[in-house]
Amino acid sequence: MGTSVAQRFRRSRALVVVGGAAVVVLLAAGAWLSESDSAASSLPSVRFAVASVDQVEGDAGLAARPIRVTLSAAARTTVRVTLVTVDGSATVADADYTPVTRTLSFAPGETSVSTSIAIRGDTLLEDYEQFAVRLHAPVGAVLGRPSESVRILNDDRPHVIAGNVRVGEGGVAVFKIRTAPRYYRPVVATVATMGRSATAPGDYTSVLGTVTIPAGSAAAVVVPVATMADSIPEGTESFGLRVGGFDVANTVTATATVVETGCPTGAPVGISPTPAPPSPSSALQSGPPTAVTNGALWDPVFTDEFDDPAATARKWSTGMRNGSRSLDANHELEWYSPANSRLTTDSDGTRTVSVLRQHIATDPVVGAYYPVGTLSRLYPPARCPQYYDAKHVAASDASLVPYRYRSGMLNSARSFGFKYGYVEARVKMPKGFGLWPALWLRDWHAWSYEIDALEGFDRDARVFRSTYWWGNGSNFSTSSDGGDLGVNADGRACRGDPRLASTASSPTACSLANSVDLSAGYHTIGLNWTPTKYEIYLDGVRRWSSPIGAKISSAYNHLILDLAFGNDAEEFDWSHEMTRPLDAGLLDVSRYPKPTVEWDYVRVWQPADRHAVCTTGTC
Repeated sequence: MGTSVAQRFRRSRALVVVGGAAVVVLLAAGAWLSESDSAASSLPSVRFAVASVDQVEGDAGLAARPIRVTLSAAARTTVRVTLVTVDGSATVADADYTPVTRTLSFAPGETSVSTSIAIRGDTLLEDYEQFAVRLHAPVGAVLGRPSESVRILNDDRPHVIAGNVRVGEGGVAVFKIRTAPRYYRPVVATVATMGRSATAPGDYTSVLGTVTIPAGSAAAVVVPVATMADSIPEGTESFGLRVGGFDVANTVTATATVVETGCPTGAPVGISPTPAPPSPSSALQSGPPTAVTNGALWDPVFTDEFDDPAATARKWSTGMRNGSRSLDANHELEWYSPANSRLTTDSDGTRTVSVLRQHIATDPVVGAYYPVGTLSRLYPPARCPQYYDAKHVAASDASLVPYRYRSGMLNSARSFGFKYGYVEARVKMPKGFGLWPALWLRDWHAWSYEIDALEGFDRDARVFRSTYWWGNGSNFSTSSDGGDLGVNADGRACRGDPRLASTASSPTACSLANSVDLSAGYHTIGLNWTPTKYEIYLDGVRRWSSPIGAKISSAYNHLILDLAFGNDAEEFDWSHEMTRPLDAGLLDVSRYPKPTVEWDYVRVWQPADRHAVCTTGTC
C-alpha cells in the first residue's frame, strides 16, 4: 500500500508481531512520528526576541532601532531568514522610517543575530505611529514569533496660547488656554498668577496649579480668577497669568486688565453697531431630509405654523412644565411672560411669513425679585449694599431688586409629546450679548435629561450649539468636537470656532468673521432622534452626530421654545462684561441690535408605520 511502518504507527491502534505472537498496541494519535515529521521537529525556531519595541523619534536625522532575532537552539548548519518592514500608521511614503528587505544568517552554533531599522526624526506634532518588522522564508529553521511591532514615540511638544482678558472689578477674569495646533494627547500646563499694579489678595485671588488640555481638543481650557470688589475709587489695574510646563514648548504670560466698576449710575456708553452682511434665508423644507427618511414615507405628527392664535394657545403653555417663570439655577435674568411670546408676521426676503416672536424687554415684574445668588455675582454687597436686605443674604433669598427683564418661553407638555422622529424649526436668531434662544426637548420626570437641538451661543449670531445633558450634569455638545455650527456666506453649513474676534478672518474655515449672520435671515435647524443616536441638521445638511455608545433617551419628550437672557456659562456671564444688566438703557440698539427671535414654524415627523406620540396623561 506504500505506507511505511513508522507512518502506520501514527494510527491509534497497531498490530505488532513479537516473537511470533500478535499483540495489539494502543497508541495516542500522533504519538509516533514519521521520519519527515521527526526531521521537522528537530529544526530550531527562528523568532523575534520581543513582540514590540519603542523608539523615540527625535527631531532630525536617522536613529537606529536595534532588532534582535533568535534561534530556539543552535543549529549544525547555517540558518537563514528574510526580514522585511511593513507599513502601519508609520509609512515609508511619509519618510517615517527606512524600508528594509534583508537576509539574516545564523552561523552553526549561533543563536542570536542583531540588525537595526533607521527611524527618521522630525518636528511635526503627530500621534504615536507604528510599523511592523516580519520574518519569512526560513531556511534550516521554522518560524516562531514572526512579527515585531515598532512604535515611534513622538517627542515634539505643542505651543501654548493664553489670551488677555478684561474684567470689571468684582468680576471673574476668565483666561482661555489652548494648544496650537491641537495635540494628540493630553497636555498638562502649569498656571500661576503674577502681581502687577493689582496684587493678591486685596485685588484678586491667587491661583497656582495645573490645568489639563484634553487630547485632540481645539477648545480652550478656562482658568477663572476672581477679582475683589471694594468701595474705594481707583484706576485701572492689571495682573498676569503665567502658563508653561514640561508638556509645552514655550511659556506665555497673559494679562488681566481690571476696570473700576460700581453700581449703575446712568446710561452706558454706546457703541456703533456693525452692519449685518447679506444673509439669505434658507429654502423652505417640505419634509425631513432624504438622509433621514431614506426614501420611506414619513408623516407630520405635530406642526405649528404660528398663523392661528387659537391653535397655538391649545398647543403651548407659558414657562416651564411645572409653571416656573424663571430659571434661577442658571442665574438667568429674565421672567417669562405670555405677552413676550406673540404671533406676528415677518419677511424672509421673498415672502411674508407668520411667526412666533419672543423678545426681551425692560419691564420690571411686581412682586418677583432676583435671588441673592444671581445678583451678588454681578453686584457684590460690599459695593452695592442698597440691593440687599442684611437679614436675608442666603443665595436663595430674594434680593431687593425685582426681575427687570421679561421674555418668552412656551412648552408643549400639556398637549404633545413624542418618542423618536425628526423635529425641525425655521428660525431667525437674536443678536446681542447674553441672548440665548433655544429649541429643546425634555421628558416628564424631575430634571434628569434634556436635548438642546438649538442654542444660540454667540452675541454676533453667527454660530449655534446643540447639547444633550444627563442628571449628573454631564453633557456632550457640538462644541466638544472642534467648534460650534454655522453657515458660510454662500449658505453652506460649516464648523465655527466660538467667540472669535469680529476682526478675525479665516478664508478656509467657518468662523465668526466669515459665516452668515443668523439674525439676518431664516434657517432650518433639525434634530433626528433615533434609538441609537442624535443628529443635527442645518438647512437640510447633517452637521453633527452623537458619539457611538452615547446615552440616548427612550422616554417621551415635549418641546420647549424660549429666549433666555444671561447665564453663569462663560458665553453669557455678565461678570466678564464692562456693562452690567441693571445699567440704564442697556437694551439700546447699539448694544442689542435685535433682542428678538422669530420662529417661522415647528414641525415633527415620524415614519408612517411607527408613530409614537402622546397627549396629557398618557406621556
